[in-house]
Amino acid sequence: MNDDKIERNRQDMQRKVDQIRTETPDLNHEARRRMIQEAYDAAMESHWGLVREREAATQKQILDLEGEIFGIHFPHDARTGVEKESIRLSYRDASFHVSGMEAEDLERVLARAERTGDKQLARAAYHEGTERGFSRVADAYLRERPEEGRRWEKYAEARTRAELPAALDAFPPPKPAEL
Repeated sequence: MNDDKIERNRQDMQRKVDQIRTETPDLNHEARRRMIQEAYDAAMESHWGLVREREAATQKQILDLEGEIFGIHFPHDARTGVEKESIRLSYRDASFHVSGMEAEDLERVLARAERTGDKQLARAAYHEGTERGFSRVADAYLRERPEEGRRWEKYAEARTRAELPAALDAFPPPKPAEL
């Protein structure tokens, strides 16, 4: 996990600084300070590299999950391009149909789609409700789909991680007293 690497980087820098302090008694203050500065600079470079690495991994996870959540799902028996295009067309039509609907209307459309087995209309209503922040619509859709609910939770966690500065980002290696 990247957070472990960030913490290890902090600890490694502290060990190096402690080692410089204790194992170089013959160096003057300025030489010791330069060595500590080099250790600190290397640790800071590593820290921000690890932060960027974690951010890139989070963004990739978000994109992957968005594709799974908002993508069109094909039944296993849809094998030909024609069958898949027909499903895409059905979803597209349903999506345009529900676009801009208010929450109450989306809830009714979702309930009707669920009753009639119209998977594309149900999914389009879910997507519209989700994108517009209508949690009752999304919750109603996910209630019967635990796997998609877990996927949504992973997506929400990744979005939160991406939008809020992580606690470890706020705490890069501490600047040694000599600097």
